[in-house]
Amino acid sequence: YAAVAMRFLQSAIARGNPRCSLGPRSPVQSQHHFVVNTHDVDFLPMRRRDSCYRLTKNAALSLLQYKSPKTAGTQAMRAVAITFGARDPLDQVLRLAHEEHKQGVTASYYFLPRKSHRRDGNYSIDDPTTVAVMKTLRESEEMEVGVHGSYCSLDEPDGLAAEFDRLRELGFNPMGSRQHWLRFTIPQLLRALKCAGAAYDCSIAWPDEPGFRAGTCFAFPPYDFEREASAGFLEIPLVIMDRALLNSKTEDGDGVAAVSEVLAATRRYGWGGVSVLWHPTAFGGGQYPRHLGDAFWNLLDEGRERSETWLSAASFTREVWQRYADAGLLPARRLQ
Repeated sequence: YAAVAMRFLQSAIARGNPRCSLGPRSPVQSQHHFVVNTHDVDFLPMRRRDSCYRLTKNAALSLLQYKSPKTAGTQAMRAVAITFGARDPLDQVLRLAHEEHKQGVTASYYFLPRKSHRRDGNYSIDDPTTVAVMKTLRESEEMEVGVHGSYCSLDEPDGLAAEFDRLRELGFNPMGSRQHWLRFTIPQLLRALKCAGAAYDCSIAWPDEPGFRAGTCFAFPPYDFEREASAGFLEIPLVIMDRALLNSKTEDGDGVAAVSEVLAATRRYGWGGVSVLWHPTAFGGGQYPRHLGDAFWNLLDEGRERSETWLSAASFTREVWQRYADAGLLPARRLQ
């Protein structure tokens, strides 16, 4: 609704000043619509028994929660198969990044820097295997490595800042983050991101439904009511998450029509600046039915047909920051 209201306002301004455009103009003349491509790394296959346990758990969820006996049976059989050396269907991070790289798409991969709650990831950020995956993402596949704020990261004033610092100590330069399980309150989040020196955030979303939780189909600097000023970073609304497709009962069978409608709204009223989230484990059938992973590639193909730009959150933030800074909504700063 915010974008609809702004569109009416822009039309009214254009009627009074013919030099103004009727619709919103992209900050980058050669790119007319942006989709920010993101992946939360909640699981890494450190040991085969980890994957066996996770597949067994996923099979139970598929049967009891998602009502998909076929998917549950496949996952249970794979849990047994990997104990005998079969390929791990949950080992998807580098496969996904490699395919994106081949297609000329960049993405943000968010890693959990701390493991202090049972809902945090199974891996340690300090483990050499984890570090090697992050370095491969950055150096070989040209992807962004960012912070996935842990489940308890906002429980202490400097908790999220410490997690940003941990990635910096490991040689990375995280520009932004998303909260794990989307666990936050707005005042907590604003304070924590400011303390961490973040340039952007991608946390405002609904976990189970596609749509616009903030009422916007564009990136915006949140308003800090405690300081009565702009929060100083860019919020990139998350409008589509993979698991939301489980609730999208459409004739196409994979929920693409439902989420395509969301992206169509962003094209209709603006130049984009919203994020989509597919967990790496959503590919290959190890966590969800296979059609959820296929839906990602279908949406990407649809975007390519519309000359849409899919890119990482860091790349998007660098592209658009100056427009907001020139308007006095973001601080003038050099983004690395």
